[in-house]
Amino acid sequence: MNLRDNSRPTLELSLSDQLLPFSANLGQDLVFGSKSLSRIGPIAQKMHVDKILLITDQGICQAGHLETVKSSLCDSDIESVIFDKVQENPSSYSVEETAKTVSGELFDLIVAIGGGSVMDTAKAVNFLLTNGGRIKDYKGYGKAHNPMFPSIGVPTTAGTGSEAQSYAVVTCSSDNIKIACGDSKARFKTVILDPHLLETVPRDVVATTTLDALSHAVESLVSRNSHPISRMYSCWSWKLLEKTCEQVAKRGNQRELGQMMIGSYLAGMAVELSMLGAAHACANPLTSRYPIRHGVAVSLILPQVIIFNGRKVSSRYQLLEGIDSDSPVETLATRLETLRMHFGLPKSLSELGVSMSSIAEMAEEAEGQWTGRFNPIPLTAEAAVGIYKASL
Repeated sequence: MNLRDNSRPTLELSLSDQLLPFSANLGQDLVFGSKSLSRIGPIAQKMHVDKILLITDQGICQAGHLETVKSSLCDSDIESVIFDKVQENPSSYSVEETAKTVSGELFDLIVAIGGGSVMDTAKAVNFLLTNGGRIKDYKGYGKAHNPMFPSIGVPTTAGTGSEAQSYAVVTCSSDNIKIACGDSKARFKTVILDPHLLETVPRDVVATTTLDALSHAVESLVSRNSHPISRMYSCWSWKLLEKTCEQVAKRGNQRELGQMMIGSYLAGMAVELSMLGAAHACANPLTSRYPIRHGVAVSLILPQVIIFNGRKVSSRYQLLEGIDSDSPVETLATRLETLRMHFGLPKSLSELGVSMSSIAEMAEEAEGQWTGRFNPIPLTAEAAVGIYKASL
């Protein structure tokens, strides 16, 4: 399985890798191309629907993308109900209130247009509308016993990869702990990747979401649940993202924007198959306590997590293109730090106002985060303290 040209090392599977059992659900229709959003009407029409629930946020409305959707749906004789008040970093309270707001409407398809918060909100609302209860009832996987609405995901950023995943990630309002609610029925039946949508995204958002996508590639690669297929997605997503992110942060062309979207999607697929790790576990308490964007938090934590994990999985990092095989841990950590500085993002947590006094409590929260369970080295509160201090 060669992910690189003949002048570079290849991705080789060891005997143990080949014999490890794994399962992978790859079924999802993917539509890619510039201005492919205009095809949403015919795509929905083929799904034999009469009315859709469209979930989005105010930023998408202001960018004018809803007009494209409305026109396409109108041409296909499909009605729509629009909910455009999705908030960033959805909480259990916000998704439950959203479900109550739209529960009286009749529709047979859910369409989500936006970033990761919109994608997660749409999936969480789907759980609640079709199976009832509270969102925490679906923590884990496969707890939706009733059929769920078919859905279409249209990401407008290249970062979260939520469009590729069957999980809705929300923050419990009671304790600020993020939970993942997953079910194969919650996964989008169709994903539309339209590079044209990235042209309206502010450059600072592009920078943070790009680093988030890169973190997905890196963390999924060394996850305890990773396997040959997931690692293939991880490596290809890194190859696409790392090569183009600097150009896109300036002002990418259609080709580069397309590579970013596909790279983000592949990273999402890798996460779907193998999960994440300690960087996301440590980032979640940061974003719940401080006004820090998720991508920024992860980008500040990830280099120290790579160093933390390096004593066990350093050889795995060599699979990533451009990473020195003699010192993969140091090379990778340095590359990510360089990208963060190139994007003009903070150099340390202290620049963002994170104090030493909050580290102990955040470390306890990090230990309880679900993503930490998949880290190649168990994430304890003590280990999280060390990671936070090194990132401070």
